[in-house]
Amino acid sequence: MRCLRTCADGLYRLLDVLCAVGMLLLFAMICVSVFLRYIANSSIYGLSEVMNYLFVYLTALGAVCAMRHNEHVGVDFFVHAPEKTQLLLRLFRLLVIAVVQGFLLVLSFPWIARVGKYLTPLLRFEQRWAQLAVPLGMGLGILMCALCMAVGYGVRNEGELDKP
Repeated sequence: MRCLRTCADGLYRLLDVLCAVGMLLLFAMICVSVFLRYIANSSIYGLSEVMNYLFVYLTALGAVCAMRHNEHVGVDFFVHAPEKTQLLLRLFRLLVIAVVQGFLLVLSFPWIARVGKYLTPLLRFEQRWAQLAVPLGMGLGILMCALCMAVGYGVRNEGELDKP
């Protein structure tokens, strides 16, 4: 179990670093784009397209990162429910997320095969490179749901992880 937790922590750290670097890149690109557009009255060809696709990848990776801290999509309706009920509901939520992501993962490949060959408007590269964010995010999401359930991230609160 300790090895699994170490692997999960390492993967989460890697994803956190990727998201942080991606956000810094996105922020820098936005600043450069705004400066060039409004101050220098110029622009970098295709930069807005690159920013859009980077945002798509960051959204997919950020959703995976949120699972560890129990901050994924959910409604805290049963806040005052007994602790065991809350644990079961969190586990159920992770199962539902994994099943939905599994469906999206399976459905994304025929979608990419059908429309991925079309070229982007400015840079003229195949759209499948941007669309691959969907199966990448869904696959990582399923993996993280399984790790969260096995290790306890997203099922228990952060302070409860060290308890037996």
